[in-house]
Amino acid sequence: MPRRPPFAPGKSTEPVTPEQRWQIAVIHSETASGLALGIAGFAAMLWANSPWHASYASLWHLPLSVPGVVSSVADLRGWVNDGLMTVFFLVVGEELGREWREGDLRSLRSALFPLIGALGGMVGAAAVYLAAAAGAHQARGWGVPMATDIAFALGALALLGRAAPAGLRLFLLALAIADDVGSIIALAAFYSSHIAIVWLAGVLLLCAATAAMRRRVTATTPYLLAVVGLWFMLARAGVEPALAGAAVGFLMPTRNGHRRFWSVSHLLSSFAVLPIFALANAGFAVQPNLLSTHHGAANVLAGVAAGRVIGKLAGVLLFCWIAERLGLARRPMDVSWLQMAGGAAIAGVGFTVPLLFAHAAFAGHAGILHSAVAGLYLGSIAAFATGAAILLLAARRRSAAARNPVPRTK
Repeated sequence: MPRRPPFAPGKSTEPVTPEQRWQIAVIHSETASGLALGIAGFAAMLWANSPWHASYASLWHLPLSVPGVVSSVADLRGWVNDGLMTVFFLVVGEELGREWREGDLRSLRSALFPLIGALGGMVGAAAVYLAAAAGAHQARGWGVPMATDIAFALGALALLGRAAPAGLRLFLLALAIADDVGSIIALAAFYSSHIAIVWLAGVLLLCAATAAMRRRVTATTPYLLAVVGLWFMLARAGVEPALAGAAVGFLMPTRNGHRRFWSVSHLLSSFAVLPIFALANAGFAVQPNLLSTHHGAANVLAGVAAGRVIGKLAGVLLFCWIAERLGLARRPMDVSWLQMAGGAAIAGVGFTVPLLFAHAAFAGHAGILHSAVAGLYLGSIAAFATGAAILLLAARRRSAAARNPVPRTK
């Protein structure tokens, strides 16, 4: 029996289900979010290299410490990264939970394809980075090129229009969500120091309590209180506190009564949280002698850029190909392998979670940090150009095949 093609907006005569409407809304909002994120990042670079560059640094280093919370939120940038980003992770967690319970990830073979692709992309990016950025301290940045940025990746696909089929967009959405969750776990496991076991045990207990009340409690307020409690416990445990949003978002019920809450949260994350995050973190002063005056800066820049362009493409494509060959997972029906290669390249576009990795890996080493951010800029641009070229080539081949079909042999 032939496989049923995935949902393609505008091409089906069947009624559109609420879940399909939600997928369309997510794709459209992420597309606009990618544009807003790009504008904010560009504005940060202009500000940091303008005659008013001193005001950029002084604003984000404005002291805002709260006694007894955690040292990482001692200034405005810390509250953006560890506080405001909780909303972003809340939305990511909700999207993963929705896909897991109601969406395309319900089918094991369909779910495994983007999950295996996400794993391959993370492994490939980290491996290429380690090969390029040889050095004891520089090696700590292996997590910087790993994560795929949901907003930028879907925004990049949207710019390509019909060259990116609907199945590829949904695949990349699922891959980016899984990629973000895997990167978040890596961030907590490998980039958090001085873990307090007692507070971490409290985190697990509160997560269990939140999961238990999921079937009985429908009001939104108890879950928001759980986010606050988890945030404080994670901060005290020495783990990225913004992860509280991802945990509660995944565990919250996805009933229709919460649709308005999630719509507002998604808009807030897309058009306020992420642009503010980019504005706070993407600006750095361009130094002509950066690579020569900071030991290891050239290796870090090359490693991040190569990891995002070569590592992500090769890792996603190789792991997906192996999974399909072994019969473990199923590729979307309307997506060719050449289009998969284009999507795998687009997966190398990203700033949000990679910037968190960069700040965690190279805190206190401004020169190395700036080179990592520069690598993210260059790598993302090159990844988009590579993916766009592949997808446009695939579209041209399909168009040519449609105009000149191969005659059947008797």
